[in-house]
Amino acid sequence: IGGHGEPVSRERFLDVVWGYTAFPTTRTVDNHIASLRSKIEKDPETPRWIKTVHG
Repeated sequence: IGGHGEPVSRERFLDVVWGYTAFPTTRTVDNHIASLRSKIEKDPETPRWIKTVHG
């Protein structure tokens, strides 16, 4: 989706992963990211691999 260490917008994530051109809801991405974190992170509350960048 992006380069290593590069942030990816919700819109880009939706477009690449599901092919969405419209932006249905931010919760769709949030829920999938939370699910991925719970599977790959030792401590999902302090993620190492998938981080949220605000702004």
